[in-house]
Amino acid sequence: MLYGPPAVGKLSVAQALAARTGFRVLHNHLLINLSHALFGWGEASRDFARRLREISLDAARAENLPGVILTFVYARDRDAYILGLCDRAEARGDDVCLVHLTCEPATLETRVTEPSRGAFDKLTTITGLREKLATLDAPFERLRGRESLSLGTDGQTPEMVAEAIRAHFKV
Repeated sequence: MLYGPPAVGKLSVAQALAARTGFRVLHNHLLINLSHALFGWGEASRDFARRLREISLDAARAENLPGVILTFVYARDRDAYILGLCDRAEARGDDVCLVHLTCEPATLETRVTEPSRGAFDKLTTITGLREKLATLDAPFERLRGRESLSLGTDGQTPEMVAEAIRAHFKV
């Protein structure tokens, strides 16, 4: 699982990592966009996206996929959910690798306006990014309760970060 603040490069790194490993990418916006299309914003949408994530991981395991890379916007109030996903995967015999991606806020503001973000209905304005960051509790922090590899994405290409992840976890 790659986690961190919005626009840190989670999807770009996930795609580069998938190219090196053969793992599949299940990025947050695939799930969020579907749940918002059905339920709008709110509790029902959040719960549906969480169930979709769990169903998707179960189906990937049943099909013996080589691995799945998740992306997730981090906030402290999501710790219990993320830890539950980790526990569930490990109880089924899967390995879990947590990667905390971080960068300077100025880098986020540069990246958030990149045209590629529009394809997945992501935040695309500096104002929107600032508003989102203000609503998240500690979006730059690490998950509590488990070890994570922490990597900065400032001045790094997605391929460089993906190679660091691949080498660290030997995948």
